[in-house]
Amino acid sequence: FLLPPKNRAKMDESDPKRARLERVVSSSAADDELQPRASKAVMKCPYLDTINRQLIDFDFEKVCSVSLTNLNVYACLVCGKFFQGRGQHTHAYTHSVQCGHHVFINLGSCRLYCLPDLYEVVDSSNDDIVRALNPTFTPAETMQLNFNTTLARDIFGVSYLPGFIGMNNLKQTDYVNVIVHALAHVTPLRDFFLRPENYEGSKSALVHKFGELMRKIWSKHNYKSCVSPHELIQEVTVASKRKFVIGKQAEGVEFLSWLLNGLHQGVGGTRKAGSSVIHQAFQGRVLVTTRQRKTAAVKRKEEELRQAAGDFTQAEADAEAEAVEAAEGESGGAQGGLERVRLGIASGFLSPHSSVTDDFEGVIRHLPRSIFKVYLIYLSETGAPPALVVASPHPEDKVLIVRSRGGGDGVTGEAQQEEGRSKREKRGWLVQAREDIAAFRLDVLLYLDVTMSSWAHRLAMSKLARVQAVSHGHPLTSGMPTVDYYVSWQAAELPIEVAQTHYTEKLLLLPGDKMHQYYERGRAEGGVSANTGAPFRDPRGRDAFQTEHGIPSDGNWYVCLQKPFKLQPSFDSMVAGILASDSRALVLLHDVTDSAENRRTLRSRLKRAIEKAAIEKAALGKAALGKARQGAQPETAAETAAETGDRAAAR
Repeated sequence: FLLPPKNRAKMDESDPKRARLERVVSSSAADDELQPRASKAVMKCPYLDTINRQLIDFDFEKVCSVSLTNLNVYACLVCGKFFQGRGQHTHAYTHSVQCGHHVFINLGSCRLYCLPDLYEVVDSSNDDIVRALNPTFTPAETMQLNFNTTLARDIFGVSYLPGFIGMNNLKQTDYVNVIVHALAHVTPLRDFFLRPENYEGSKSALVHKFGELMRKIWSKHNYKSCVSPHELIQEVTVASKRKFVIGKQAEGVEFLSWLLNGLHQGVGGTRKAGSSVIHQAFQGRVLVTTRQRKTAAVKRKEEELRQAAGDFTQAEADAEAEAVEAAEGESGGAQGGLERVRLGIASGFLSPHSSVTDDFEGVIRHLPRSIFKVYLIYLSETGAPPALVVASPHPEDKVLIVRSRGGGDGVTGEAQQEEGRSKREKRGWLVQAREDIAAFRLDVLLYLDVTMSSWAHRLAMSKLARVQAVSHGHPLTSGMPTVDYYVSWQAAELPIEVAQTHYTEKLLLLPGDKMHQYYERGRAEGGVSANTGAPFRDPRGRDAFQTEHGIPSDGNWYVCLQKPFKLQPSFDSMVAGILASDSRALVLLHDVTDSAENRRTLRSRLKRAIEKAAIEKAALGKAALGKARQGAQPETAAETAAETGDRAAAR
């Protein structure tokens, strides 16, 4: 194309001039392609110090600033402008010669070149530019995004938190920003679009532009503390046939519906449920249930079960429950073709007078059985009898009581009624309990006190349900990869991004403005407990209490009835301070009943702390009294303080 046709025809195949011209033409064409080429040897570029990172902005639409084409576009790293090509007779080549700007990056392949010399620049100092152009995320980095609290810095030194970054308003495009930000925090959707390999086969430009913007929102390598949705909105304008354009306000809900549908189709989604990540994250199900009022027969059966709680057997309870179910036709069961959620609740402390029972008994009783099929698993580790919620369960509930028997471990409960029970009792309780719980085919298994019960702790190490969770029966993380969720209360936690760092499980928060517990009425008619049926002790007042426990009649009472094993050594100085400050103080503590050694330890600790505080109090008081007497002043409060210290030490 450099020679007129008549001169071109005169050149034969062996002419060296013809060969040289063909190399020039083929080189120019190859330079404009995105595929890697066998280029010249890598050279050390002397122009890297001319790169101006403050002018680099990869958020704008990647088109040539001269020809407006989007094919084979390069960015000048000196002035930030976009140009097509890099071979001779291209706009990028011409710009490098005219302006003396030499370093360019291909916006598609992320490779750097020096123009007009036409060699590739390979230098690790430019890796930050590549990361700003095309952020990437490993699976490990993606998993940690929800827990990240580390701030990043842009090129101007402004701090920002990845994922919570500003987005430019391109004139009445705020509705787009709102929807994109909301979708950026839908974890399954975000994780999918942060990995381009998940949708590299998609032919939808909308999918690729949305994924690129998603990666920039969560990137910690941005050159600015805000991003621009310019490329995404340009593609939205084309794909929506100008329904959503810059400069025209639109409804966010309408845009959300359109965008989700476009992304769903773009990644190959169909009408089939779960055919795309959009379906998996957003497609819901409708549960239709009917509630049936309890008949008199059902109420009588429940009352009989409640009264027989002291001497019934598990088999009898199951038989009674099944009879009620048969009589009432599965009263309260799921309707509309959807099965109820099979919920297992495991605890080692659902026993009478347990704080775990106080916290969860009311919740368990009031779970809607039209939605949940409840399986109560009581781990009789301490040997205590089960609470009434286990001993007299809802007629539809199933109960498994795990016990360790002398001379061999075994499991009692519903599963023991099957054939081969005698053989299985000889096996270890842990193995048998795992098999019995797995036989329930649970959807969810909730452990109430996994860090307080060694049996629950060992069971939780196995995956016995599709979803396993722990809760605040003992408010500590399990630290186990087999447990998926920790259910807590929003009002009891720090902000979610901080609170999550304290749990290995995914933290789920119940609303802070709702009570997360349901307490039954404590006292019923006739002065008996509404929960246990046991009579309350008659209120006899302070005098009777003093007589029963041998407490002196005078003094000010300071009462702490927390279990003694929870009293830290720092508590000793608090007791000592009270006694040293109040000469009439009587500190009443819960007695140590678990072992004589623990009782001696606590008494010894308190004695040392009290003696130390009293001696210090007396010394200070006597010193103040000495100074007062030297000044021939009348007896003051210092003498009173010294005497108080002496009395406290004696007491």
